[in-house]
Amino acid sequence: MRMVAWLAGLAIFWSGCTLFRSGRPLTDDERALHRLGEEFYAAFASGNYAELQRLSIWGVPTADLNASMTEVFLADARASLAKLQSLPPAQRAADYNRTVAQMQAFLGAPQKDLQPLLANTHRVAAFTRQTHRQLFLRHSLVARDWSAAEGPSVLVRQGVDTQTALPEAAVEILFSLHGRSYKLQLNTCVRLPGHGWRVAEDVTWIDLTSQAVSHAAWTEDFAAAQVRARDENKTMLVDFTGSDWSPPCVALEQHVFNSAPFQQYARDQHVLVKVDFPRNRLQPLPLREANALLARAYSIGGYPTVLVLDANGTELKRINGYQNQTPAQYIQLLKAPPTPPDLPKPTKP
Repeated sequence: MRMVAWLAGLAIFWSGCTLFRSGRPLTDDERALHRLGEEFYAAFASGNYAELQRLSIWGVPTADLNASMTEVFLADARASLAKLQSLPPAQRAADYNRTVAQMQAFLGAPQKDLQPLLANTHRVAAFTRQTHRQLFLRHSLVARDWSAAEGPSVLVRQGVDTQTALPEAAVEILFSLHGRSYKLQLNTCVRLPGHGWRVAEDVTWIDLTSQAVSHAAWTEDFAAAQVRARDENKTMLVDFTGSDWSPPCVALEQHVFNSAPFQQYARDQHVLVKVDFPRNRLQPLPLREANALLARAYSIGGYPTVLVLDANGTELKRINGYQNQTPAQYIQLLKAPPTPPDLPKPTKP
């Protein structure tokens, strides 16, 4: 479809990543990932949350998940041990013998050490189930007829990693409805032994139309933003973010900053400034240095941190982190008067 093809082009432009194209025959893994994307979208469009059970890692029965992940952990340990033992003596670290002995001990009697690893796997699966449910509540089970949407176009990101004990890949699902464009991003899919490809982590919802508008509204030029704030008699809203690696930062951008209510509110109130610290793309050196200086100047201790500043750069409000607020709730946070600083206690005479 023309719309879906256009969406694919937008996704490549906005995400800055290279997506798999069908210029060569699909591998078995790529075909399986395409099916996974299509079936995930079908569940989303129908609002059938229960269907995700057979598509996600959290739907694997406990005993089966334990057995599959035990196989993965042991295979990974054997491969790591073999790699260590193949190192020439001159390249071996000082703790080489101790590390080899620990890995051999694990492989010889793995049950004790496997328990915390398996427990963590189940925590991740439970968290993933929660995020998938939130996705459906926010975007699928709403008053929209997704069955009328154009699409989907399923894209497998280039670089399916099949050289590990737990192969990984990412899948993007593009579709449109009533002139608006959307993307579901399956950030991590894994090929689980005995169960095929499954969605293993959270799924990112992206309103591509709102994202385009939002991206146009933000600037990375702090000095220019100050001039504009002074000229337009506005405050600056500065987002210190790890836009391509921090889940709370990604969620804040997608659920709040890209939303129509926030964009309407911010248009008349703030000059929007993004101070980004990405890990998966390069920034120009002057921008990296300027952002580092800003982070030090405002004592940024984590991401996301959102500051409201006046045109002189004086801090008026600070919001640390993101607690899954709706756009309306986040706007109220921004509107609320700043908490007065703690006054020093009077000293006793």
